[in-house]
Amino acid sequence: MSFLANWMVPGSRLLKLIAYDRKSHRLRGLKMVGALSKFALVSDKHVKIKPCIFEGIEAAWFTPENLKSQRVFLYLHGGGYSVCSWQTHQTMISFLCKETGMKALAINYRMAPEFPFPAAVEDTSKVLEKLAIEFGAHNVIVGGDSAGGGLTIASMLYLKDQEKPLPLKAFTLSPWLDLSVPKYHEKSELNGDPMLDPEAVYVWANRYLKDADSQNPYASPLYGDLKGLPPIMIHIGKKEMLLDESRIFVEKAKSSGVDIQIHEWDRMVHVFQLMHRILPEARESLREVAQFMVN
Repeated sequence: MSFLANWMVPGSRLLKLIAYDRKSHRLRGLKMVGALSKFALVSDKHVKIKPCIFEGIEAAWFTPENLKSQRVFLYLHGGGYSVCSWQTHQTMISFLCKETGMKALAINYRMAPEFPFPAAVEDTSKVLEKLAIEFGAHNVIVGGDSAGGGLTIASMLYLKDQEKPLPLKAFTLSPWLDLSVPKYHEKSELNGDPMLDPEAVYVWANRYLKDADSQNPYASPLYGDLKGLPPIMIHIGKKEMLLDESRIFVEKAKSSGVDIQIHEWDRMVHVFQLMHRILPEARESLREVAQFMVN
């Protein structure tokens, strides 16, 4: 356990206090994210980032200098289906590119409230279909964090139901798998989560779902038929409100014959991997994910 790990919970509470507006349930200063990303979120100089439009969607290709694999991965950012972008996650994507020697595509799928469910699933599925055509489904991996983690699984369920080729593998970091925000979440500060709480998650879920059923598998993959999905890796902190649903999902996936593994990290909070520049546990987590992708 690193020294910084001891400060993850109090530090995360302070960050939430500064960055999260509880009245509107939105992050503060979103207009500054683009500017800040040029300074605070500087990516690895050994990974080239090229913005593009892919299948009509704002996106970016990440290409490492040490490109050594024919595989490519699609990264889906988190943010409650309402905020963030590939720009806010570029350092983590770059880290994975460098560790794997793989090229990556990251997309800014359409988000709520302007584009509610199923817009994000439609965008992601369309991109995965195109990548399968260009690279071969056996060379495509998909992954994401938080809402992007849930979207990773939801999109594969959609492709499976459409009898489309599925990616080779999938990875998720702190995935949001159940937008119904079930009763067990109503225990205040479940698992001591300093970042998420039931009230905020209800708001974000309703923004995305609008009039849709909260247990629709394409929104909440926990309720889907998981048979036939490719190997999946989940990394999640033990100080997360979403931990319980990941555990339930893993058991359901195993009973459905899915090759799935989960790593629960002591004292870690929601998507702690974003702190990989300063947190040893975050780097270790991403390296484990990279190894899963390469093997």
